[in-house]
Amino acid sequence: MAPLESTTRDELLDLARALAQDTARRYAALAARLEALGQPEDAATLRRETEHQGQDEPPAAAQDAARRDRVLAELGWRLPEMPSPVTLYRALAWATETAEARFKLFGALGGRLRAGGARALCDELAQAALSEAARLRRARRRAYRAERDAGGPDLAAAAREVRSSDELRLAAREIETCVAGHLAAMADTRAERALGLTEEILRSLGGKAEERTAPGARSGRPFAVHALDQAFAFYDLVQARATDEAVMVEAQRLADRTVERLRQLEASPS
Repeated sequence: MAPLESTTRDELLDLARALAQDTARRYAALAARLEALGQPEDAATLRRETEHQGQDEPPAAAQDAARRDRVLAELGWRLPEMPSPVTLYRALAWATETAEARFKLFGALGGRLRAGGARALCDELAQAALSEAARLRRARRRAYRAERDAGGPDLAAAAREVRSSDELRLAAREIETCVAGHLAAMADTRAERALGLTEEILRSLGGKAEERTAPGARSGRPFAVHALDQAFAFYDLVQARATDEAVMVEAQRLADRTVERLRQLEASPS
């Protein structure tokens, strides 16, 4: 089989089609889950935001599947896990992360290609994925604002108050303490993953294990997931509004860490 560095333009186009069509199938599955939950308007919004993915494209060549799989494996491709439970906001967050992953994939592949024409196409595919991620990020923010509890904290207002690294650290400490409290309450139901995450957060805060349950924390996976969702939304808003590079980088790091904690929590037994 030809080495990765000799990937041709046609093979690149076939790879891009296969990824787009696989993503489109997953979007359709998420929209169907929203409809099953009695949320047809959210399902329609998700379809509208993602309708161009894989549409009007010829099917990816079946005979090239082994080549595509080898390229993806060699580049360490890993499609983000689909959200569960699903809301419009979480579906669009998944879509955004998927577009960002495609950008990184084509960027890494372009750096290894020999042929100039193939490299140029890889750059185009990477830029298209980056533009898609930016558009989906805006849709995700709209969905978050729509889903936010009327009586909940105004995260957008709080994000506007963060203008320096010190202010972000103070806000993050409060948020992480809240998250740790919900995870600790869940840990009391013997969810080992939640307990591990609680200890990790408290170590970063300098807390002690015996102090892990915050007053007023409510037990159960939905409350822990909601707390992590709100933490991610806050960091994402700070990152989007930041004018200081250090604040932007740190907010992105905190957002990425929160997404990883959500993955770990959802992989744990109920």
